[in-house]
Amino acid sequence: MNVVQKFMTLNDCYTKNQRLVSVDYLIVHSTATPGIMAEAWYSRWNKTGVAKCVHAFVDDKVVMQYLPWLWRAWQIGTSWGNSHSIGCEMCEDKLWEESYFLKAKMNMVELYAMLAKTYNVPVNKIVGHYEAHTLGIGSNHGDPRHWWSKFGYTMDDFRNEVKEAMNTMVNYNEGVKKLQQDLNKLGYALTVDGLFGPGTKEVVSRFQKDNRLDVDGSAGPITLAKIAELLRVPVVIVPTPSPVTLDPNWICDIEVVSISFEEAKALKNKYPGTKIIIK
Repeated sequence: MNVVQKFMTLNDCYTKNQRLVSVDYLIVHSTATPGIMAEAWYSRWNKTGVAKCVHAFVDDKVVMQYLPWLWRAWQIGTSWGNSHSIGCEMCEDKLWEESYFLKAKMNMVELYAMLAKTYNVPVNKIVGHYEAHTLGIGSNHGDPRHWWSKFGYTMDDFRNEVKEAMNTMVNYNEGVKKLQQDLNKLGYALTVDGLFGPGTKEVVSRFQKDNRLDVDGSAGPITLAKIAELLRVPVVIVPTPSPVTLDPNWICDIEVVSISFEEAKALKNKYPGTKIIIK
């Protein structure tokens, strides 16, 4: 999921500068304007006099976030709904092709899983605009059912996929935490937060470079295997001894073990004033 922030700072909703009271619902919209993709809505709505806005538009390639998530959007047609929900629009392609629908839908699933997890919204509170109307918190619109029904897809299907994505996300985050903890054990400094952000990627790249692996910043099987290998072997840091220079004129006793006559003779020649004691 590729999320691009590009806030509509000229839109009347943005300049009103209102915040959500709470996040009780996540509203699913579809544009009902086939052929207008996510990035194109910026030029259409980022202007004064436009009294409508959603938090994001989603297509098969990108999530364009046009309002901060906790900003009050003008998206559901009721004051309570706007004050207590986050809403995003799924862009409809011109020909309503299934291949496009499946890609855009997957971006919506990942986005709503992230939002539900971040703002602790139960999956049953993820509703389509038409469901919001039935609940009395939204205006009378039929999206996204009017479009999704063409593919035999329902809001219940969507909620089930979001739930599965959230479970995967939890497992993924735990895996990232373990990666961060293991790299810290090997001497790298990382905040253990379960998020594979730029800092974690940079450290993974550094680890790969340090261990002569292909550097791609991705913690794939080879990288994980190398981390596991190093964690099995105790890391012992042996300080480099400082060189000691002996003065040939020193007079002292030298005790040596298992030394040959020739070796003893060489020592005596090098340090003529010493006594060689062989033990």
